[in-house]
Order: sequence, then C-alpha cells, then structure tokens
Amino acid sequence: MIDFALTFAHQYPVIFYSIIIIALLLEGPIVIFTLTSLSGVLNLPLWVIFILAIIGDAGGDILHFLVGKYSKKLISKIPFISKIKIKNQSFLNFYQKIKEYPLLEKLIIIKYTPPLTTPGLLYLGSSELDFYHFLKSTLPLCLISSALVFSIGVCFSGRANLTNHISLILIGLGVCLFILTKGMRRVGKKLVQTIEKKHK
Repeated sequence: MIDFALTFAHQYPVIFYSIIIIALLLEGPIVIFTLTSLSGVLNLPLWVIFILAIIGDAGGDILHFLVGKYSKKLISKIPFISKIKIKNQSFLNFYQKIKEYPLLEKLIIIKYTPPLTTPGLLYLGSSELDFYHFLKSTLPLCLISSALVFSIGVCFSGRANLTNHISLILIGLGVCLFILTKGMRRVGKKLVQTIEKKHK
C-alpha cells in the first residue's frame, strides 16, 4: 500500500497533492497526522506537509464561511426556500448564548466543539460578519492547531520509519489518532468552559 502511494506520488504529483488538499478540507487533523507520521516512508518533505496543514485547516474554515455567506444571498432570492427557518433549538440556544462574545472566543468555541463546528461556521458566514475580520481571527487558531498536530505526527514519524511492517504502522497510527482525538476534545472542552466562566 505504501509502495503504491509512493509510486503514485512520484508519477502523478498534481493529482496526489490535489487529493491531499481535498482530504484536508474534509478532515484536516487526521490527514496531517497520518502524512507527518509517514513522511519518511512516503518521502514527503515536512515543510510541505506543514504548509498543507495550514492551507487545509484555514481552507476548511473559509469554505464553510463562504458557503454560509453566499448561500444566504442565493436562498433569499428563492421565495419558498427563504421562508425556511432553523428549527434546531439547541443550536439556536447555543448561538444565542455566544452571540455577544468576542469573535476570537466565539471561534474557539465553534472550532473545538466538533458537533457544532460545521453549522457554527456556516452560521457565522450567514451573519453580517466581515470576511477579513473572520480571516484575521481564524488564521492564528489554524496555525496553532496545525502546529500541534504536526508536532505530534513528527514525534511518531521516527518510530514509523523504524519498521517495515505495515500492520504495526497502521495499529500505531490508529492508537495515536484515538489519543489525539480524545486529547483535542478534552483541551477544547477546557477552553470552552474557561470562556463560559468568564462571561457568567
């Protein structure tokens, strides 16, 4: 499998990196951790992976924001669709609670509360929020989260490069991804609790 990926990367670099960018937009941290961990095996430069990490994370946020922004304009022109309102009361209550928070704190809560990330970013886009204001606030968060996942992946990459057994590499990746996901959720929960206490 790794031999195939390596051959494919060398023969079709444009397609290979296009697939990576699409995957990053969908699930950035998991893809970045996997690529960084296997960087030595796949012969991928670490600096390229780090740049892709930031592009993927920021690109995902920007894409969600713009979809929310421009779909609202499109929907408002279609009479029967424009009358549809958000009926998810828990989401409306959540957004009402953080509505007056500073944008950076609002983004921290949205980005680190996984079930609310997509609807939260779409909702921000559909609000009157200025795109460049959003960009200035989300880029530092993307840089920090990408650097964190990248660093953990680099630590694991040394171990992954020491073995040729694909089964051991996959098991190791699975365990590390589980720990990484749990850890990020716990850190996110702590950040959210700290912000909420500040506004009580």
